[in-house]
Amino acid sequence: MRRDLTSRILLFAAQSGLACFTKRSQTSDWSYDSPNHWADTPRYGQCQNGTHQSPIALSGSQFSRSPRGPSFNCPGSWTGVLSNNGHGLLFEIDVPGDDYTKLPKLSFDEETVYLQSWHTHAPAEHIVAGDRSTAELHLVHVDADGNAKAVVGFRLDPSYTQRDAHSQFFEQLGPFPRPDEEGHEIKIEDFRPNLALAEVSDFRRFWTYEGSLTTPPCSEGVRWFFAGDTLVLGDGQLQQLLAASHSLLDQPSTFGCTTLASSVKDLAALLCEHCELRRAVASSEKYRQSMSVIKV
Repeated sequence: MRRDLTSRILLFAAQSGLACFTKRSQTSDWSYDSPNHWADTPRYGQCQNGTHQSPIALSGSQFSRSPRGPSFNCPGSWTGVLSNNGHGLLFEIDVPGDDYTKLPKLSFDEETVYLQSWHTHAPAEHIVAGDRSTAELHLVHVDADGNAKAVVGFRLDPSYTQRDAHSQFFEQLGPFPRPDEEGHEIKIEDFRPNLALAEVSDFRRFWTYEGSLTTPPCSEGVRWFFAGDTLVLGDGQLQQLLAASHSLLDQPSTFGCTTLASSVKDLAALLCEHCELRRAVASSEKYRQSMSVIKV
């Protein structure tokens, strides 16, 4: 399947010009600029030597055939801290009394894990039927000891049919912290994780596989559940997310940056222009189809 313009813009940007604007986390000892060197740090050896590494390519139609899917138990609202880790958005839920078992629950295969945090990646990491989405959301679940055991993933894209589309999940967060605000924490008093599930048809379609964390330490033994439906963001929300995922302040490095766009802000604007074009085409096609059924 041919990747659409949005995916190709983001891939080209990440692989060439805009990769030069990616902010390196000041508190991290790894960078997206050099994934081939993650394993140079001994404790990240699985990033190169692991046998069940994520992400993987997913088929567009082969969803899980498990008679029992994952069971989510995350009612009500929770408190936590939203920040920017230098790579993207990071939200960490407050752990009541340091007891992870009191956090929102995910059950599967007679195992129960607990939602401790979530973060974003832009562009997306998983490729579905040859197509890479604009961004990706990962809900990280841990066991009673705080070890990562499961990740629930979502593709993030704009709507190509509705101009007023928006995500209530992201709307509840308010303004997103930028990469240059790394270390700045925003307290969220009313976080509702179940909003994400509602925006992907309550996770009725999904892929599942045994994999790993997608960034160092690349730990394996992680169960993945990846939503079949796309979580749709509004154009403005997507612009904020892209700006939160890359620094607009860093200068290009010296290894041959191109000028696809002068900043991620320009890329986001280009992406939204593409959204408008796609919506116009969809509207025109809908009108053409409606006219074709009129009987003279």
